Amino acid sequence: MCGIFGWVKKAQSHSEAEIESAKKALSSLQHRGPDSSGIWKQSSIFIGHQRLKIIDLSDNAKQPFVDQSGAHILSFNGEIYNYLELRADLEKEGQVFRSQSDTEVLLHLLSRLGTDSLQKLDGMFAGSFYDCNKRSLVLFRDPIGQKPLYYYLYDGGIIYSSELRALLEIKGFNWKIDKSNFDKFLTHSYYPWDSTPIEGIRKLKPGHFLLYKEGKVTLQDWWKSIPGRESLKIDSEEAIVQLIDLFDHSCSNSLRSDVPIGVFLSGGIDSTLTMNSCLKKNEDIKSFHLSMSESDFNEGEKAKIVSQRLKQGNSHEYIMNPDIMDQNFREVIKKMDEPNGDPGFLNVYFLSKQCRDKITVALAGDGADELFAGYLPFLGLPYEKFMTHLPGSLGSMIKCVGDFIPARDTYMDFRSKLSSYLNGFPSNPLNRHSLWLSSLDSRLLRKLLPDRQKDWLDPNSENSVYTIPEEIRDDFLRLDPYNRMLFFYQKIFLPEFVCHHTDRAAMLNSFEVRAPFLGTKVIKFANSLPTNMKVRGITLKWILNEICKRDNFPSKIFAEKKQGFALPIARWMKGKLLPHLQELKTSDSYESNLVNRDCLESLIDNHINNRSNFSRILYNFLVFAAWRKKYPNLSFS
Repeated sequence: MCGIFGWVKKAQSHSEAEIESAKKALSSLQHRGPDSSGIWKQSSIFIGHQRLKIIDLSDNAKQPFVDQSGAHILSFNGEIYNYLELRADLEKEGQVFRSQSDTEVLLHLLSRLGTDSLQKLDGMFAGSFYDCNKRSLVLFRDPIGQKPLYYYLYDGGIIYSSELRALLEIKGFNWKIDKSNFDKFLTHSYYPWDSTPIEGIRKLKPGHFLLYKEGKVTLQDWWKSIPGRESLKIDSEEAIVQLIDLFDHSCSNSLRSDVPIGVFLSGGIDSTLTMNSCLKKNEDIKSFHLSMSESDFNEGEKAKIVSQRLKQGNSHEYIMNPDIMDQNFREVIKKMDEPNGDPGFLNVYFLSKQCRDKITVALAGDGADELFAGYLPFLGLPYEKFMTHLPGSLGSMIKCVGDFIPARDTYMDFRSKLSSYLNGFPSNPLNRHSLWLSSLDSRLLRKLLPDRQKDWLDPNSENSVYTIPEEIRDDFLRLDPYNRMLFFYQKIFLPEFVCHHTDRAAMLNSFEVRAPFLGTKVIKFANSLPTNMKVRGITLKWILNEICKRDNFPSKIFAEKKQGFALPIARWMKGKLLPHLQELKTSDSYESNLVNRDCLESLIDNHINNRSNFSRILYNFLVFAAWRKKYPNLSFS
């Protein structure tokens, strides 16, 4: 786990000022790799690396890693879990190694096979590979996008980095905040697909590589696994046995580390199965969990039940209360890179900070909900066809009735669930999933964001803030409703909401989090399972529930409603976070042509006075305002 930065120019050499600027950009990533720093450069090429030592702690594994010929240079962030098997294959072919690292294995694979070698990898990674003979640069990112990679193309070359902050350190570019992408952030609570806050800067899409050679760019996908595209002919018993075997193997490989490693345990199905599997490989492995001071948000007791059931004595608990949350919120908004509106960011940040003196790596249950249908909207799919044929006037009346249901600040209260579901109707199918997960009702969003083109905020438009990216629409539309939703969660939500907050929050503490559910074989197997092994009646993640039952876990673990790493953020906005919320009313982060200030103040007042729960959109505003304060010279495009 590391931080990378690079700058390749088409022709001209780097000036001394540019080299100093590049070094400063690299040092901004020190939190991602505090153990060592390395630079490889030629006249027009700068490749830098900040290293967090995980596998092979010696200097033999330092990066950028240059092969013995001096022609191939690798700088990458992440881990290749199956590197030992890949190394053995290379050794059979006569390859000699000078380190015990996964880095050197990847370098030799790329040198021999080019981008075809990416198909062989199981892990989480993003990196760059430079070939001096071909004068070509390849950027690459893992299948799901667990590791981040940003890039900026301009006439004179390409700049890339693990985080946005490093690119913004480079002077001489007229960086501007992208107004359309700001709208996407407010709506989704994250920057989806390849969008970023800055005009012209893009994220390399998950499962893609970018080839840069002599100023020419090729962007291509190297990974494709689509839910329901291929369907296994398998009964439930066979599926359960195979999944257990695949997941155990994934956990076993994910435990490969030369530094202390543990498990994040929430007490839900996903982390319970992760803990259970890890104990088969290492009976002394530590677990770490949060407990909330608010009883209705506290899953700490479930985590304790799991530890007791597994007879796992090495368990560590940390308490999150309003005072601790406020302290961590203040820290996070000062350090946050790309704005992310998931309050779960605070949980991961706090937990990784607390356990950093005991472990450097943790396994977590990320990805299970997106692979096996763990989210509430899946239960609304049987009624989707009925709702699409509902007369508009009747739908509007139902929405109005819903507005009179009392608002509550509990986790996913009834009004919030009803409002989110109804927000999807009427709408274009290309927009519906984003509407279901939107941070604000589409009617209010149109009032909040003035001076936008009508289609941009129209739920029925094919080119709106809600719309699925054009390059994956055909795949999306070919699927049945359940697999469409899985596709949306895996391609859009999982990379830039879930994986984003896990990576960034943990790496602020120089900490690595791994997700064995996102092993390549587990993903492919999950996407080939019949739908009724994921959703059966009102049971979500059916097959994972069955595995829990088989291992005799208490029903409290799998039968209660999903909660996960949730915070009572709506409640705390009326308490510890209230001063931050009040500051929004006078914040200069939002120009009048950007946001309707009267509407924003109304959202704040209605939330504070318990008339509505607008915590999601208001948290987005808090996060963005804090981010913009760090870059006061940036204006909107």
